[in-house]
Amino acid sequence: MDCENCKNEHRIKMLEEDSQRNQTTHKELFARFEKVNSRMVGYEKDMSYLTTTLNDISKDIKEIKETPAKRWETLVACALTTVVGAVIGFMLNGAFPG
Repeated sequence: MDCENCKNEHRIKMLEEDSQRNQTTHKELFARFEKVNSRMVGYEKDMSYLTTTLNDISKDIKEIKETPAKRWETLVACALTTVVGAVIGFMLNGAFPG
């Protein structure tokens, strides 16, 4: 049987064309997946860096927030020491009649 006289010749050509289009489309699709995959690797590295940086910034902010409290505690301790020292000094010198 000769294919030139075949009733399905047109259908076979259409299937071959569809197959060729599908191959091209699949190649393009996989190329896009590869690009997305390589971008995702870059994004993961960026996210890791950002997370590390944010953790460092959080530690720094915590230290900065604690600094005034430490200064206040030091100031209060110095003031109390001064007052107590003065009272004891006066008592030892006999400044207070007693």
